[in-house]
Amino acid sequence: MGLVGWARPRPAGRTPADGRVHDRVGAGRRNDGDDEEVARPRSARAAAAGARTEGAGVGVSTGTAPFEWAVASRPRAGEDVSGDAAVVSSAEDVFLVAVVDALGHGPEAAATAVVACSALHAFAGEEVTAALERCHERLRGTRGAAVSAARYSPTSAELAWAGVGNVEALLFRGVGPRTRPSEALLLQPGTVGAGLPRLRSARFRVRRGDVLLVATDGIDSGFADWLDTSGSPQQVVDRILVRDGRESDDALVLAARLLGADA
Repeated sequence: MGLVGWARPRPAGRTPADGRVHDRVGAGRRNDGDDEEVARPRSARAAAAGARTEGAGVGVSTGTAPFEWAVASRPRAGEDVSGDAAVVSSAEDVFLVAVVDALGHGPEAAATAVVACSALHAFAGEEVTAALERCHERLRGTRGAAVSAARYSPTSAELAWAGVGNVEALLFRGVGPRTRPSEALLLQPGTVGAGLPRLRSARFRVRRGDVLLVATDGIDSGFADWLDTSGSPQQVVDRILVRDGRESDDALVLAARLLGADA
């Protein structure tokens, strides 16, 4: 199992353990261990607005259909760490893409998000509902979180997703300055780690060029009514964070675009 990338909550101004901040968005590599890729925002406007982009890179599957992805995030105004986090993990021939929004703010929320991401990575090879159930077990005794996750199989060109709480997930087919979502995840009420509903997932075919967007509620609702999906995933998420991120809450948005053959 390889961890392709992890957008982990990080205190402002801190760098990875090696003391470097990697500035090579889109130049990622396959990771066979638990390597972590961290990237600065590439948008000048996003940087000026205080955006912190972590975990961006290119995930290459063990099959034939890689996808490129990026994350933009920032903590609530006045906080050094965020309770929002994202993980993209591979297990054999499938990928799990998930976004976590821990309840509340600050260090305790950030610690809860780390536990959730670790659990989702550990069970990335399971069905998406099973991965959420495992995450629920790991989060017992914490403040809990909202989580939305998508499981992508390059072999079948299928994506299955499920979500608990208010982390929005949307699929866009086609690229352009005014694109509307083709699919929207039906979110189920509850809290992962506290009150988990009977989980339901949806499954559908995807193809090259499709864009998956996942955002926490720190991004204004309605952000994707008419969305500019042109440019790189990094440019897409930077635009969203600058335009629609709310300073009163932690905010995170992830974009993933399929690069493989058409289904």
